[in-house]
Amino acid sequence: MLAHVTTHTVRYYEKRNLLPTADRHGTGRYRAFTLETVSVVRFIRAAQALCFTLEEIRELLAERGLAAKGTGCAANIALAKTEWLDLTIRRMTLARKQLNSALEHCRRMDAPLVCPVLELIETRSETSQPTAEPSRPAGQRSRKSANIR
Repeated sequence: MLAHVTTHTVRYYEKRNLLPTADRHGTGRYRAFTLETVSVVRFIRAAQALCFTLEEIRELLAERGLAAKGTGCAANIALAKTEWLDLTIRRMTLARKQLNSALEHCRRMDAPLVCPVLELIETRSETSQPTAEPSRPAGQRSRKSANIR
């Protein structure tokens, strides 16, 4: 495929209904992809590089289809993403400052009784401060998340 993705990736996009299932040729072993499919895969990869989730990309693809008819616009989706990115950057900047401060404390001490980095993490876990990773937009769940009570 001209989009430089693995067959596993293509199957995953098909499973998530981002791509139509490709026709099989010959003994059913080879799949034929249209130029439009290649274009959609490239679009998906470019949107992922801009931090869009697959659910957001589904919305972008719908807008892309409407734009081809002269009626689609993805401005609201992009605005929501830039707001999320701004929040992410602020939280990551705070996390970096806190870690740098703890590291600087480590450098000033020859043999600290308590590791400043571990103390920072313990303090954050006990006070339930916001994490460096912002919450996801409504209806979106991280695959890594777990419900811990």
